[in-house]
Amino acid sequence: MKNSFVSLSCLVGWGMLLVCGCQPIPAAIEDTQAPQIEWSYPQLNQQFRTADTVRIRAVFSDETALKKGTVHIHDSQLTAPADTVFAYRFALAGKTHLLDTFFVVQQPLDRNYTIYVSASDHAENDTQRVRLFHIRN
Repeated sequence: MKNSFVSLSCLVGWGMLLVCGCQPIPAAIEDTQAPQIEWSYPQLNQQFRTADTVRIRAVFSDETALKKGTVHIHDSQLTAPADTVFAYRFALAGKTHLLDTFFVVQQPLDRNYTIYVSASDHAENDTQRVRLFHIRN
C-alpha cells in the first residue's frame, strides 16, 4: 500500500511536470514604440529679455516605462557642445513624467536659441523634440 502510494505520487508528479513543462512560455512584450513628448512651455518662437525666467515644461510618456531624459539649450548659431547654455539630464521611472524646470536669462544677447528635449525607454527607443525661442536685449 505504501509503495503504491509512492508510485502514484511519482506518477502524478511526473505527469504534472510533463503537462506544465510542455506549456509555451509567454514571450516578453517587445517595446518598439518610442516615448512621446508633449510641449507646454516655452511656446514656439517665444520672446524673452535679459533677466526673464524661461520655463521648460513637457510631459514624457511611454507605453512600457521611461528610462532617461535630457534638456539642452544651445545658441542656434553655434553647434559645439561647449556652446551649451543650459544642460539637464535626469532619470525617469514609470510610464509618465512631468518635466517642469526653468533657467534665468543672464546674458544680454540678441539671439535665437534652440531647446532640445529627449526621452528614451528601456528598449533604447529615443524621441527628440526641438523648440526655438528668442532673447532680445
